Amino acid sequence: MSKNHNYLLKNCAVLWHFIIQPIFHQATLLNPFKFWHVYQLRERLEKSWDYDAITLLERCLQIKNEAK
Repeated sequence: MSKNHNYLLKNCAVLWHFIIQPIFHQATLLNPFKFWHVYQLRERLEKSWDYDAITLLERCLQIKNEAK
């Protein structure tokens, strides 16, 4: 698949999550831009939880050494 196709599928998934959220729930976000921002933050947080501690520390050390 091309990059544009993957981008379109990902955005459609986010749009679908926005549309199916419960309307009268306390955590419902009616602003699509705010929803997009919160969705991206949640995805990044989930990715960070998936990191193994040793792998994360090795990556940080590598970044630190590249900066020197």
